[in-house]
Amino acid sequence: MKRRAFTLMELLVVVVIIGLLAALLFPVFAKAKQAAQKATCISNSRELALASLMYMQDHDDHLFPYGYWEGSTYRTWWGDLMTGKPDSGLIFPYTKSGQIRACPGAIGLDTGASYRYIMGYGMNFRIFYAYPPEYDTAEFRVASGQEAERPAETLFFADTAFWNSAANSCQGTPWLFGDSNTYHMQARHTGDVANVTWLDGHVSTAHLTYQNGKFDDSNAVDPATLKANNLGDFLKYPRENPFALVATERDQFYYLFRKPRGL
Repeated sequence: MKRRAFTLMELLVVVVIIGLLAALLFPVFAKAKQAAQKATCISNSRELALASLMYMQDHDDHLFPYGYWEGSTYRTWWGDLMTGKPDSGLIFPYTKSGQIRACPGAIGLDTGASYRYIMGYGMNFRIFYAYPPEYDTAEFRVASGQEAERPAETLFFADTAFWNSAANSCQGTPWLFGDSNTYHMQARHTGDVANVTWLDGHVSTAHLTYQNGKFDDSNAVDPATLKANNLGDFLKYPRENPFALVATERDQFYYLFRKPRGL
């Protein structure tokens, strides 16, 4: 029996149906991928927090320092400052992984240095440095976990990026500042959120606040540029002066170990 060939009309119908199915399913697949990236990021954050707490248990309840020289290696929490190699990191013995510092949503977000590697998380810089008036003297320090008055409301680290004006692009950074115009949290996950890890070890998601108007400093990064790259701040209270480049202690509430009185 001779088989009947498909007509051109039947082939066109099949092509249209496949196209419709693809149009319906591709967004679903994209959302599923984004959800998986967010879940992996949360898992990375929990592992980094656990590794940091284990480090504290082994070091008299003290967090790691900003860094120090050991021969030709400058050891920091994430690795060697000079080469980026993760196995020199202060918490590497507890994670045994260099990939854990790379949020899956931070693809292409490298450090911009000659030794390029993906860096997705920035540590609260107040862990490593004492700022007046929170402390009497401005200096590098090794913080004790007991210093934090409210660990569940003190930032440990978060999804972070740095806006490099010279390169006109976002770059990865291991540091997070509450009073910087260029270092910000980055909302890179489904729902326009950033993953945030707190000093007590719990992880949450944060909807960020974006600058709505021009800063009162002509050297500041254009707020539209920050928003376009999902770079914003996580605030407990509205900014006291939304156009000031320098944030107040009240603005930086979540970053402080010693909270402002009355708040």
